[in-house]
Amino acid sequence: MNTSVAVGHLKGVSNSDKRKIQQVAEFTGASADQAWFELQNKGGDVQAAISSLIDNPFEVVKTKVQKQKQRQSGNRDGGNGSGRRDDRGGDRDGRRRGGDRERGGERGPPRRK
Repeated sequence: MNTSVAVGHLKGVSNSDKRKIQQVAEFTGASADQAWFELQNKGGDVQAAISSLIDNPFEVVKTKVQKQKQRQSGNRDGGNGSGRRDDRGGDRDGRRRGGDRERGGERGPPRRK
């Protein structure tokens, strides 16, 4: 690959390590920081770092605020998403609909004995 990865911001890293970081980052598409982290975990072994990043790429973790903004921007119609129910049987917003007596739902007419 012929693209260059910026490694100048990494302080205290030797030139040989910077070359390794560039190799790993260019081959895997990871950032310089991700490549450096993986190289450190693999004891400086370039091939092991590349294999690890290919098999288990880094995932971007979003903060609670970022997730809320994403939901708001993708949810402009005012609904509550796709309308699907969650695993617990409630709506996505956590409320349950009536009808289930054991869970405190609406009660039907009293039974006659």
